[in-house]
Amino acid sequence: MLFEVYIAKPFASISQGPTLILIITILVPILWFFGLHGANLLAPVMSPIYGNLQNHNLQAYAQGVRDVGFDPLGQNTLAYWVSGSWDAYVWHGGSGATLPLILAILLFSKLRDQKEVARLSLAPGIFMINEPVLFGIPIVLNPIYIIPFVLNQPVLAMIGYYASISDSLVLSLTRFLGQRLQY
Repeated sequence: MLFEVYIAKPFASISQGPTLILIITILVPILWFFGLHGANLLAPVMSPIYGNLQNHNLQAYAQGVRDVGFDPLGQNTLAYWVSGSWDAYVWHGGSGATLPLILAILLFSKLRDQKEVARLSLAPGIFMINEPVLFGIPIVLNPIYIIPFVLNQPVLAMIGYYASISDSLVLSLTRFLGQRLQY
């Protein structure tokens, strides 16, 4: 009870605002720039917060709660941003959304060595393993590639965040699929 009141609820509330999401989406690629697995280093902070919210959403949804709100651990609300939101909106092909980069290199690059790295990175990238492209292109320790690598994640996160909090496409699809996929 004390843990939930004094630790879980304040962190859950902070996690639903854009500030913490932006901090995480900027820290992860900066850590990757130095060759450190950013998402794994931040997992001890992110997993208890966002994993707890995802479990809360699953339990609340099973009890019939359908309203989303900024009080994520409240009795009758679901959280906007949970652990699955990172994979759905930000990390397409792994940290830094490298799957679109792999596809762009395969389609448009004229450099044979980059095409070879992209070809070998495509299969792992589909399963969100992006180390081959990070170290093969290389993005790690590359001052040119780090700029789009750092900037694309906050943009993707904010698009996903604002799509989630607006009662538009994301919630409409969730309600549509939820009504049709009941078993």
